[in-house]
Amino acid sequence: MVLKFFLRFIDGMKMYRNWAEREAVSLAHYCENLNPDIWRETLDFQKSFEQWGTSKIKSTGVRLGGGGAYTFLYFICRIKRPQTVVETGVAAGWSSAAILNALAENGSGKLYSSDLPYRKRPGAYKFIGILVEDRFKENWDLNITGDKKALPEILKKVERVNLFHFDSDKSYRGREFAFKTIKRHLSKDAVLIFDDIQDNFHFKDLVQQYKLQYFVFEFEGKFFGVIYLHENNPFCDMANEKI
Repeated sequence: MVLKFFLRFIDGMKMYRNWAEREAVSLAHYCENLNPDIWRETLDFQKSFEQWGTSKIKSTGVRLGGGGAYTFLYFICRIKRPQTVVETGVAAGWSSAAILNALAENGSGKLYSSDLPYRKRPGAYKFIGILVEDRFKENWDLNITGDKKALPEILKKVERVNLFHFDSDKSYRGREFAFKTIKRHLSKDAVLIFDDIQDNFHFKDLVQQYKLQYFVFEFEGKFFGVIYLHENNPFCDMANEKI
């Protein structure tokens, strides 16, 4: 029985990854075509930030988790110039720092982050967001009570979310909760980014259910999905919908 369950799990993981691979397009080609100047700026940022960040984390001696698609996050924040960004999942702060660097370059915008410290990694709590420099923290609101508490608290502080980045509980249920919580707060032209979409079919089901415009990209051997909303955003009139 256990073996059958394990084999079904493996088959499922293969299906999820195969779908992501079939849908994926080149991140470099996409960004280069969209805005070559900002893409070159992004690559310069990536090179210096990766070197500095890797050294910074190594000095802590604590395993803090990966950084998500932080290269794209910097790029899209520079392109879209969002005023309100909400993210789930911080750890060392790769994505947080990338977003905050881009907002600083833009000259405006604020980041609201939800995180829950790794309970089984001694010292992880102490180093949450270690890659976020002090000069950026005035534009950063960090809540470390976990998505179920943090997201509703964050959304009480904002009117509309222009960019949402999900990189926390990767289970189908975790993704579903975050999306249902955030969707009524999304601006008409919001951008949504989901990391590790090869883990299950949540992203696939979401874009198919609502017929959303999306892209899939590969980053460091994993896949992330991007959704672009527009004037026909199906979530802006859901103020009275029950979650």
